[in-house]
Amino acid sequence: MHAKLVHSQGVLHGLVLRDFEQMRQAADGLRVTSQLSPEFVSDDVLDDEVYKHFQLEFLRLSTKLGEMARSENLEGAAFTYNNLTANCMACHQYLREKDALQTGVLPEAEETK
Repeated sequence: MHAKLVHSQGVLHGLVLRDFEQMRQAADGLRVTSQLSPEFVSDDVLDDEVYKHFQLEFLRLSTKLGEMARSENLEGAAFTYNNLTANCMACHQYLREKDALQTGVLPEAEETK
């Protein structure tokens, strides 16, 4: 996950500075990193399918992000980056909830302001 965060920061940096080469390199790094991610193994076939969906969507979006950078489409890259980030957040939420159900330990409550 750390590598994905580093590449994601590279994409954001490229978006802010309109540096399409940095965006492309970071998007390619995200794509490669996603292909190297360990397989999720569960006794529940549905869990495996849900995780594989998130994994495939990450691969699709990181590939598309690289395409947007190559074509120097800033708006398309920003939109795709937002979708990629939403996919990451949804996947991590799914995994936290799954862990909580398996362990019986609820995630720490979020602070309210």
